[in-house]
Amino acid sequence: MATSQSTPTIIPYNIKPTPLVPNSPKPLLLYKNCFLRNGNVDITLAYDTFTKNGWDVQWVTTYGNTQRSRYHPATHEVMVVLSGPGTIRWGTTDLTDDPQKHTYGTPGTHFEDGSVFLEVEAGDLFVIPAGVTHKSFDRRAKDLDPTC
Repeated sequence: MATSQSTPTIIPYNIKPTPLVPNSPKPLLLYKNCFLRNGNVDITLAYDTFTKNGWDVQWVTTYGNTQRSRYHPATHEVMVVLSGPGTIRWGTTDLTDDPQKHTYGTPGTHFEDGSVFLEVEAGDLFVIPAGVTHKSFDRRAKDLDPTC
């Protein structure tokens, strides 16, 4: 069986700081179509690429219906989307403790204004600069919380 691997398309996003989140002067980078073989993510290839380069594979999770926004103040991160679809909100933090409101509520009331929302799919890879807030979720998910 023949395999094919698409050349990734790179899309930069410049995300400005907010009153509550530093974000980064470095761009968030989205690489489309990474680790794809015959239309699916080759999970072994992704894992082997990470470990061969000395990058820790920290966790594998499925999107939940909601989760808290977060950022890593001093560590850059790489995230590979193994299956999809899903949504990632970039650049802003939650302003309420109510998970439905801080995920699906009103910008400026339930989460900061200025969010970048991206619909993601299998094969999307993100290079996330330290300080950039991110929040992964999927309205269609059966579970409220992400699962490992």
